[in-house]
Amino acid sequence: SAVNDLAHTFHEARQRALTEGIDVAVCPSRTGRQCDYADGWSNGWLVFSNTDQDAPPYRDPDEPYVSFADIPDSLTVTSNRQAYTLRPFGLRSTNGTFVLCDHRGASYARALILSYTGKPRTASTTTGGGALICATV
Repeated sequence: SAVNDLAHTFHEARQRALTEGIDVAVCPSRTGRQCDYADGWSNGWLVFSNTDQDAPPYRDPDEPYVSFADIPDSLTVTSNRQAYTLRPFGLRSTNGTFVLCDHRGASYARALILSYTGKPRTASTTTGGGALICATV
C-alpha cells in the first residue's frame, strides 16, 4: 500500500503543478511541516507548493501545504534523489527511483520510478532484471 500511496502522491503533485502552473515539491519529512533531508525518506514525505522555486525545496510559512504521508516503522524507503520538483507542463522535472522494502527483504521489494514528466510506474526488479537493493537500517 505504501507504493500505491507514493504513486498517488506524485499523481497529485503533478496534477497540482499542471493545473495551478506552479512548482510542487515532494521531499522527505518526519513531521509533515518541513523537509528533513538528514532523516531520508523512511519517515514519510511532504508535498507543498514551492512558489519561490528554491532548491533544494524548503517550505516557507507562506507556501501552501498539500499533503503528508507517514511511513510505518517496518518499511524502509530510499531514493536516488534528495527531493523532487514537479513543474508545470512544458518544463522539465526530476526523474528518479524509490525502493521500498519491508522485513521480507529484497525479493519482496518494490520500486517506484518517476519519469521526467512526473509519471510514476512500479517495478519489482532493476532495469536489467536484477533484484532491488534494500537499505539496511
